[in-house]
Amino acid sequence: QGEGEIVKGRLHDVRLLSGLRYYNTLTDRHTLGLHARFDWSRRAAPQAAFTLGAESGLRGFEAFSFWGDYVLLVNAEDRMVLTTNLFGLVHVGAVAFVDAGVAWRSGRSTEAEPRVSPGLGLRLLGSRGGGTLVTRIDVGFPMVGREGDFEPIISLGAGQAF
Repeated sequence: QGEGEIVKGRLHDVRLLSGLRYYNTLTDRHTLGLHARFDWSRRAAPQAAFTLGAESGLRGFEAFSFWGDYVLLVNAEDRMVLTTNLFGLVHVGAVAFVDAGVAWRSGRSTEAEPRVSPGLGLRLLGSRGGGTLVTRIDVGFPMVGREGDFEPIISLGAGQAF
């Protein structure tokens, strides 16, 4: 995916986003998922900078913690269905994950510090509506690249992380 504009013969606010996803269904109740993302920008406005944090796939760090013109992110998840139709209301699943990523500014790749966060999550899907919108509750633990005290991050979201 890409976007940008030409102003006075020069490219501005150019953003290219790329990603790969792979899923391996081991059983009807167990799936492994892998995701890789690389984003690149050139002459982007400050508000268009790429970010990394709980909101964008690095679940062990606060939202919008890291930003830059380039982002590299890798996620791995081991998804399991724990029970279906609990109390006739909800399907419940669990996930173990590891997220790793780095964001850096143009010309400053040597300053880029990788971040890694493993974690656990709960997945809830209503069994009566027939929809596919999953509610995520994840707890990520900042392991590599953390600053300050070790504090887990709890994040809530709708839909799968990838």
